[in-house]
Amino acid sequence: MTPFELIRAQVLPALPAPCLVAPDRTGRAFLVSDFPARYGAKAARAAGEALTALGFCVDVTGNTAHIDWTAEALGKWLGSLPRRPLPAPNDHTFALWGICKALLMHETPDALPDVAIVRRAFHLMNQKDIPALTKHLGEALAVALRTSTAPPVGAVRLLTASNLLT
Repeated sequence: MTPFELIRAQVLPALPAPCLVAPDRTGRAFLVSDFPARYGAKAARAAGEALTALGFCVDVTGNTAHIDWTAEALGKWLGSLPRRPLPAPNDHTFALWGICKALLMHETPDALPDVAIVRRAFHLMNQKDIPALTKHLGEALAVALRTSTAPPVGAVRLLTASNLLT
């Protein structure tokens, strides 16, 4: 499954009828939906409340809803992803593999993820932009080590769950 499909599967149970659920290309949130336009006011409000109960932040602007994770819910969801070993490195993803290996060496249990860092990694994963993803995660690791904060290990779990390193 792609990173988008993994996250979309978490959102769909809260939506009572078909609607658009897509990655937010602006990077403002993980997902964007048109459920406010498709549902009546009461059903749209109920869908927003159901998403909030699942740990999402929902920002409705006109007929569009931006759906983002709370740090707590994102951490819980990333922690629930299977802990798969890194696959053998290959020429195309070798630098990214190295960053992922370094991130896993600095795993901090029970630390809340930085939603903005994971969100950006999610968008780069969806675009399959390996060089930009390598740079982004490398910079995030460097900042985490300099500031003694938790590195974005959850992004590695999302990468391995979606098989992007193979």
